[in-house]
Amino acid sequence: MRAWFGALVDRYVAVGQVEVVEVDGSVAAVAAWRPPDVPDDHPVLATLPSVPGVVSAVVGPERAAHVFATLGRTSALAPAETATYLHLLAVRPDQQGRGLGTLLATRGLAASDRRGITAWLCTAEQRNVVLYERLGFVGVGDVLLDDAATLRVMHRAPRAAG
Repeated sequence: MRAWFGALVDRYVAVGQVEVVEVDGSVAAVAAWRPPDVPDDHPVLATLPSVPGVVSAVVGPERAAHVFATLGRTSALAPAETATYLHLLAVRPDQQGRGLGTLLATRGLAASDRRGITAWLCTAEQRNVVLYERLGFVGVGDVLLDDAATLRVMHRAPRAAG
C-alpha cells in the first residue's frame, strides 16, 4: 500500500499541489490536489513510476485491472467543466478532530476559487462526507466498489472571493 501511495504522491509533488501540516516536527496531515491543466504525458511524469505498474506489482495484475476498472466508473460522474481534483486528504489518527483536514481542504479550495473552477473528490468514508458537505461539496453519485464499500463522488462549485 505504501508503494501505491508513494507513486501517487510523487506525481502530485511533481506537478500538482501538495499541502502539509506539521505538528511538533512531524507530518500530521496532508492534502494532494490534481490541477486540471496537467497533461497525462507531462515530461516530469514520464520520469516517475507508473501508478498502474506499481499497483499491479503490489496487488497483482488481475486485482489491479479490477481496481482501475472500478475507479474508472467515477469518470462518468466527473464535472463536465474544468475542475481540480482532491485526490487525498489524510490526517494522522492522533491529530483528527483538530481542524487540520479543514485547514488543508480550505487552502486547496481557495486556489480553485481564485481560478474560478470546480473542485471534486471521491470518498469511500461516509464519516468524511459531513466534512466535505460543510466545505460546500455536494454528492453527485455513488460507485459501488465491492460488496462492502461505496465511493461517493462530490463536487463543489467555485465561490466568489469575499
